[in-house]
Amino acid sequence: MFSSTSGHMGVFRFAAELADVVVLDLPGDGSEAALIAGEMKRISPKVRVIILITQGETLVEGALDLADAAVPRSDDFEDLLKALDASRGSD
Repeated sequence: MFSSTSGHMGVFRFAAELADVVVLDLPGDGSEAALIAGEMKRISPKVRVIILITQGETLVEGALDLADAAVPRSDDFEDLLKALDASRGSD
């Protein structure tokens, strides 16, 4: 398990330490998340990518096409935990 302070640095870490599941929590309209998810899927096509989104947030078209799940940011992490459980069962 690892974390990164930027999406691009996360890609470098991901390339070095492949993970089965990635949770992206990037601010903005989802364009950076789409780029990062696409790059991670190019490196490891089987990686499952979960993108955290702000409820009511408008995302650029196609931003979530490469994600396996998009879940709302929340203080209780319930939706994230459900998405992680679901991704574990898809092996």
